[in-house]
Amino acid sequence: MVTNLIENHTNSFLHVLKEVGVNTTRDVNKGWCLGFAEFILLHLENENYTSAEMLTNDYLVEGEELPDSSYVENFDEKEMAKYQISMNQYTAFKELVTKRNPNGIIGYHAWLYDRKTQKHYDIECPKGVENVFDLPFFTRQIQF
Repeated sequence: MVTNLIENHTNSFLHVLKEVGVNTTRDVNKGWCLGFAEFILLHLENENYTSAEMLTNDYLVEGEELPDSSYVENFDEKEMAKYQISMNQYTAFKELVTKRNPNGIIGYHAWLYDRKTQKHYDIECPKGVENVFDLPFFTRQIQF
C-alpha cells in the first residue's frame, strides 16, 4: 500500500517541479529531497497512513562530515535499530566514504522510513530499500 501511495505522489511531485526546471529524480535529490519527504508525508497522513516518518543524514552524521571515532562510539545503536540501521552497516559505510573523501558525506539528504514495511524511501527509490545505504544518495557517496 505505502509503495503505491509513494509512487503516485512521486509522479505528482515531479510534475510540479518540472515547471521550475527539475526534470529527474536525481535532480530532486540535489536540493529538493526535504520538500519531497514533507510532501509525501503530508499526503500519507491525509490518507490516514501514519507509520512513515522523515529521517535526515543528521541521524548519521554531524553537519556535512562523518563523525569522528568518539561520535561513532556514542552512536546510539538502539535508536538506529528502530530504522533497521546497524552499527556494522554504518561503520562499513563510513569506511567507504572516508576512503573516497576524508571529509565525509557531501551534502544533506532527507528520506522516509516506514515502520510497517521496514524500508527507506526517497524520490529515486519509491519502491523502498531495506538498507538505508542502498539509497542512491548514499551509494553515490562511495563511488570512485
